[in-house]
Amino acid sequence: MNMKQSFILILASIFCSIASNGQSINLKQDSCWLDVGYGIYFSGGNSEPSSGTGIMLGFNVQQNSIAFKLRFISSKEFDYIGPNPKEHFSSLGLMIGKVIKGQKWQTHISGGLGFTSGHKRGDIVNPTVEVGGDYQEKSFFAPSIPLEIEYIRKCTTKTGYSLSYFADLNSQRPYFGFAIKVLIGRLRQKTFKIETTEQVAE
Repeated sequence: MNMKQSFILILASIFCSIASNGQSINLKQDSCWLDVGYGIYFSGGNSEPSSGTGIMLGFNVQQNSIAFKLRFISSKEFDYIGPNPKEHFSSLGLMIGKVIKGQKWQTHISGGLGFTSGHKRGDIVNPTVEVGGDYQEKSFFAPSIPLEIEYIRKCTTKTGYSLSYFADLNSQRPYFGFAIKVLIGRLRQKTFKIETTEQVAE
């Protein structure tokens, strides 16, 4: 088993452990939803700066003031006239965070553990001033720390949207960006009515 497979297995084990803890998460009662988003990112690290677009998918569970998130981001460089090949990478992270409730908006501040893998440019092989040059393609895999600050508006009990500032800290291609998301699911926690003895008798 290589490093990537081992890290995925550890991440899946942590998620299953949290999900199976009845005191932490109750999917029949707690708020839970899917989010789909689109945004832009900016990257630096030990390579030349780059920027591009990203598609975000997330599974969220909220219990009172605690939020859990499984987040996936697929990113692709959009500099079509710059150096080749174009960079692309994906990130998967398991996060936990604090919920700050407002009158109309909620703020989720989250962080966790994950990994980032993909392809970036390596050593230059054909320098060309006009188009930025051709580079070797270098694949990478790195553990990461996913971070996110999300402003959520729950429009109805089942739909909403959010504005997200996200980041992924890793040794190969750290990046940050902004996204807008659509939320679909059970956005408000279920409440159960407790009947009294008098109500039952009636």
